[in-house]
Amino acid sequence: MRHALLFLVILCGSCGGSKPEPDQPPSGTGSPIVEDDRTQLQVRQEAACEQTGKKLRQCAIEDNQKQPAAERKEADVEHTAPILEREYIKACTAAEMSSRQVRVHEVCLREEVECEPFLDCLDNAKPQK
Repeated sequence: MRHALLFLVILCGSCGGSKPEPDQPPSGTGSPIVEDDRTQLQVRQEAACEQTGKKLRQCAIEDNQKQPAAERKEADVEHTAPILEREYIKACTAAEMSSRQVRVHEVCLREEVECEPFLDCLDNAKPQK
């Protein structure tokens, strides 16, 4: 279940800090106008996080299928993989990523079809000091 654990590792390692909460619209009469005030980087980050979460879910399922039957049943990947994917996406999109980190996600998603190279590629998204 290496990939399921890597969900959490990547979740913590590839994302920076959290985004500040957006300002609340003033209360008053009428409906607030909904505008997409996200930057292009935030839009790209959200898309990359969603696609990475899906790929990590697929990798966890593939890894689980390689395990002995007893371990497969114990891991309960049918229930845990969707939860891990959702939590990864939530944390990834909430993190403040640099354009380099977003680009690493995009390149890994485009270039790496197999799970092991994909996970290795994502290591490059860790914040640089």
